[in-house]
Amino acid sequence: MISLISADKEVAPDALAGLAASAALSISDIPFNGPISEVRVGRINGQFKINPPISEMVNADIDLIVAGSMKDIGMVEGEMNEVSEQEMVDAIKFAHEAIKLQCQAQLEFREMTGSVAKREYSHEGT
Repeated sequence: MISLISADKEVAPDALAGLAASAALSISDIPFNGPISEVRVGRINGQFKINPPISEMVNADIDLIVAGSMKDIGMVEGEMNEVSEQEMVDAIKFAHEAIKLQCQAQLEFREMTGSVAKREYSHEGT
């Protein structure tokens, strides 16, 4: 479980929770098909931004949370004014590029902390 202890009033912590949980699982011995991450994408004055400050989101016409792995997108949620399919695809692609970087950073973090062998898991009763 991820618990927020303190926060910056300009940084929305929701998009960082998936990254934090994935990083913790990545360095543990718990079986995990990760890493994964999630980011907030805002489009402000026609420009996409990853995890923009809360004060800038007032002017956003797209506000999405996108989660995924290096390979796939697993979840998209958010709010927006009317946008075209292409604008939506562009926002998701923009998010995925940031997600890939965060996943790569987790792999590097795992190597730096010493790669721990994952436990065996079977959902069958033993």
